[in-house]
Amino acid sequence: MPDRQRTTRRNRESTVIRIATPIDMRVPALPPVLTVDEAAIVLSFSRSSVIEAIQRGELPAIRLNNRYRIPTAKLKQIFDRAEDERRRRRQESGLFD
Repeated sequence: MPDRQRTTRRNRESTVIRIATPIDMRVPALPPVLTVDEAAIVLSFSRSSVIEAIQRGELPAIRLNNRYRIPTAKLKQIFDRAEDERRRRRQESGLFD
């Protein structure tokens, strides 16, 4: 799955400057399971970092035909939990009431 990008502007040499599309904009278009390469793009990790996270048990994955598949729903749950924790900490700190 190629990383979707949008053109922001061109400089004097006509080189295209690109910015990666935010994760929130890509999530609805993701398939039910991701390959290691696709997960690396979505997470902005290297391929080897994704594999290491799977082997350490930090990233849920299914092994099919000697290849890892990462369920998209599980990734969304991880992001949701992290966002909930971030909100809880902000509220507890009292800095952002």
